[in-house]
Amino acid sequence: MRALLESGANPNQSLVSYRGEPEFMLHALSQFGVAPGIRLMLEFGADPNLLQDSDTALDIQSFDQCFTETCQLPDEYKGRVLPEYPLPTTNECDEHDGLVYQRWLMSQHQRAHAVLRKAGALHAWELKEVPLNETLCLYPDTAGGLFTQVGRPDAAFHARIGSTLRVRIAKWAACYIDPDVAGYDSPEVRRFDYAAALREAQAIGEALAPFIADNVKIATYMPTRDSIAAGCTRGDGYQWNRVTRQWDKASCWEGTPVQS
Repeated sequence: MRALLESGANPNQSLVSYRGEPEFMLHALSQFGVAPGIRLMLEFGADPNLLQDSDTALDIQSFDQCFTETCQLPDEYKGRVLPEYPLPTTNECDEHDGLVYQRWLMSQHQRAHAVLRKAGALHAWELKEVPLNETLCLYPDTAGGLFTQVGRPDAAFHARIGSTLRVRIAKWAACYIDPDVAGYDSPEVRRFDYAAALREAQAIGEALAPFIADNVKIATYMPTRDSIAAGCTRGDGYQWNRVTRQWDKASCWEGTPVQS
């Protein structure tokens, strides 16, 4: 593949898949979590946000990672950062439902996800601007830090909240260090104050509330120092209560629902 790219092959050329359908090489590599190949394609100018049947490379990679985690792995491996396991043997690869192969595949997907995100890869819904709907989420690891479950808030919403809040949101999102991308043991993650980032997210949510209809939920989440130490890929979730004017805890990183 490197030889072809060095000879001038177009990294954004649509190819024909084994199913006889158009397919970008970056999407094909992302489907199977081939991080070295993804990195090489990006190095030679592959666009991480090209759409193939309405999906970006990150959409395809994330779907297959989610399927592997949800359907193929035992509970003790779910929601956890996995070490980079060695390449399975031929026999182990033939056993696609076997633990050795699926555990290795999940570890590859986690690394592929980080490579794509570092390169600015987005989900297809992150490329869309839509009117505010039933939920506004403050998640700093998404494009711009805000989304509405089906896309980013549109220009009308940003005009309504004013420049001061727009700048504050942008600064909060830009400063965030995503452990899934930077690495759970990285110096950047060890230095970053996730509790302070959560406090700022909640303060922003409260500042946004007057601009948002009462039927729209405001939610946020954040990894905790304990969840990061445990290698858990989930954080604590919160929802703004307009009656009590407090943040109710909606979920916790251990995966145990919090009773309201």
